[in-house]
Amino acid sequence: KIAIKINLNNCGSPIDYINGYVKKDNDRDASPYVVKTLLRQLVNSVGVEQDDITVYDASRQIGNWFYNRVADEFPDIHYVDVEGGDDGREQAQSSSEKIYFQDGTIRTLPRCVVDADYLINMPLLKKHPINNGITLSGKNMFGTFIEPVLDLHPYHESGQNMGNPAPQTDLFAHKHVGKKTLLFI
Repeated sequence: KIAIKINLNNCGSPIDYINGYVKKDNDRDASPYVVKTLLRQLVNSVGVEQDDITVYDASRQIGNWFYNRVADEFPDIHYVDVEGGDDGREQAQSSSEKIYFQDGTIRTLPRCVVDADYLINMPLLKKHPINNGITLSGKNMFGTFIEPVLDLHPYHESGQNMGNPAPQTDLFAHKHVGKKTLLFI
């Protein structure tokens, strides 16, 4: 089983009450065409069954603009998001696995991550509004737990200073995140 963490940070979420399923804009989010290229390789070349693949962002909605472009070719893949609120999308389900961050924050991993044998991390390499820092593959994994992301941002901001711990280290030290991450795209 393979879970692919995509970045849909600009899609709606319960935090901002925007309906990300129907939202259309020019914000940077995961490219359905890049995801389809990866899926073609996994399914058509490697021979992974569609039912053994999950595309997910546990903190955001997988908008129709993305889903319709990918699911037309890959209808049997699991598409997991924060709500499971539209056709073909499943809601991220809690597991008993927790991530314990050094700042005291505790987060729950979704079943799709715990049940996966491998993770593929597909971040967006972009500027982040917090202190004008950049976010790379580590920050993408903030969407790999069930609870809201927002209150982990102060720890993320503190981690931008030399010598301070960073939440990305806590994430990738976890056996179901760092140990399973096979590929960063």
